[in-house]
Amino acid sequence: MRISPNDKFGKLNPVNFYEITHGSHKRISWNCECGKIAEIPICQVLSGKTKTCGKCSVLPASHWSSTKYGKLQLLVPKDTHAGSISIVSWLCDCGKTTLSKIHDVTRGHTTSCGNCNLIPVAHWINAKYGKLQMLNAFGVSPGSNKKVNWKCDCGKITTISIYNVTSGITTSCGKCTLQPASYWATQKFGRLRMRAPIDIKPGSNQKVLWDCDCGWFIKSDPYTVTSGKTKSCGSCMRSVHEWWTQHGGLIRNLQYPIQPSQIPSGCFQLLESVVKHDTPIRTLCGVCQSEYKPIWGNIKQGRSMTCGCASNHTSAVSCELANFISSLGVEVKMEYNLSSMLYDIGVESKKLLIEYHGLRWHSRPGSKQRDRKKYDNAINSGWNVIVIYEDEWLHKKSQARVRDFLSNRIKKINAVNLRPRVCDIRHVSSKEVNELYDKYHYIGRVNASSLNYGVFYQEDLIAAASFGHPTRQTSSHLWELLRMCSVPQYRVHGIWSKILRQFIDEQNPESIVSFSDNRLFDGSVYEKIGFNFDGFVLSDYSWVKGSRRYHKSGLRKTDVEKKTGLTESQLREASGYRKLWDLGKKRWVWNVIGNGSLPIFASNKLPYD
Repeated sequence: MRISPNDKFGKLNPVNFYEITHGSHKRISWNCECGKIAEIPICQVLSGKTKTCGKCSVLPASHWSSTKYGKLQLLVPKDTHAGSISIVSWLCDCGKTTLSKIHDVTRGHTTSCGNCNLIPVAHWINAKYGKLQMLNAFGVSPGSNKKVNWKCDCGKITTISIYNVTSGITTSCGKCTLQPASYWATQKFGRLRMRAPIDIKPGSNQKVLWDCDCGWFIKSDPYTVTSGKTKSCGSCMRSVHEWWTQHGGLIRNLQYPIQPSQIPSGCFQLLESVVKHDTPIRTLCGVCQSEYKPIWGNIKQGRSMTCGCASNHTSAVSCELANFISSLGVEVKMEYNLSSMLYDIGVESKKLLIEYHGLRWHSRPGSKQRDRKKYDNAINSGWNVIVIYEDEWLHKKSQARVRDFLSNRIKKINAVNLRPRVCDIRHVSSKEVNELYDKYHYIGRVNASSLNYGVFYQEDLIAAASFGHPTRQTSSHLWELLRMCSVPQYRVHGIWSKILRQFIDEQNPESIVSFSDNRLFDGSVYEKIGFNFDGFVLSDYSWVKGSRRYHKSGLRKTDVEKKTGLTESQLREASGYRKLWDLGKKRWVWNVIGNGSLPIFASNKLPYD
């Protein structure tokens, strides 16, 4: 048999003319389509067992010396396959070397040495974060969760995780302001003095007994007392009522003009003469000695005899919430007045109002209209609003999410900034993303069947987004963006846009709908990733009984109850349930028409929408 250079077997042609035997094991030269020449037995080629030179995918050393994968470049370039499983040394942009399989690097599974953020011992020896300095310095990443000893400027030593210190979450040992018992024994706040002085911080939430000037006492924490939120025992009004019982008749019979000297001692003190019943007058409160301006018409009826301090209207839980927000490094004002409406907590530096909604009070008749009016007042004045429900703060598991949520909204965290190309986006199970949502998302897990995308950095799940089929109220859309959430210590530039683009490329949807809860967000994050505002969703309700909220879907009428002819509301209210109304939602829609390209979302700083 004779073969010529024009004969082709797979990708191979003989180099010359040959007289051969079909089953010959003789090695001859073959030209491959890739341009390489290989010595291969004749029988191997003619039988079809060998179709190429076997070196088609081998990349020359020149390729490896000029090509970079992520942050990595082959340390010693040589001719080798891109899909090789050989473990070789790579040089990272940060200057460190690492060992990794060639195919892991070329396929993007490994993009850096993994130690880029590792900071040497020399840095930690001299570095100081707030009042803290590492006691026994060693080389470690600033994002590490390892707990180590830190020395505070006050001289005390405390154990805190490295990330909490470097991110600014913890800036001191927490005991710098501890005041000795001798300090409390000599201090008076308003009408209160500590009964049994102990070593304690002025910002402590520990309840202690305080004696009041009126002879009564109160149990309160030092923060509430030293901040001026509580100035008396709250029972001082007894003495005010006793004073009124004794002198009320005289007050009602006084004739204009009324002089300060005509007012009996023991209660308020006039600072100017009274000439009209409806004109505010400068008056000194007999309880806290603060100046306030009541009208004489109210005083004649036994009202406005104090500035209001004796009533202690601010709830203990609101003080606790305000104390936490204050710990984030912002100035907090209780009972914040905005356009003649009072809000529980105001943070002026963030133009943020925080309302604490007790379930019983805010499920009363008229609460829906009152809460909506306050929300509209804040939004129209250019402020943002966050509403925290009582059960969310009082239950420890949900309180942790509330604290994380508020920290993310209020405090600027020094997160690790990443580019999307160093992360891997994969489809993940509901179990994996729900673990992330339960830990970091304000609302928690996704219960419905969903399509989930996870963002991985060095094999750690650091962000996720979930899509599913919408509820009946949005049946005109096939898909809904159910959740977006990330680990606060990482910020990936443009990651939400990238996930959305991948979902669109895979599912080819005509539209996607999502919602932002008015009591938590303004929804601006959706605009940044290409969604358009599509209208408001009216306020909805949940059922309240005792200290718990219940979703209305779990309290629909049973088949037996349907036969009674009563409405769902009549049945539930007869069982002691009451309606708690939210502030409604905003609907956001992405449409294929007009959205051929997506904008780049600068960061994932707000990962809870």
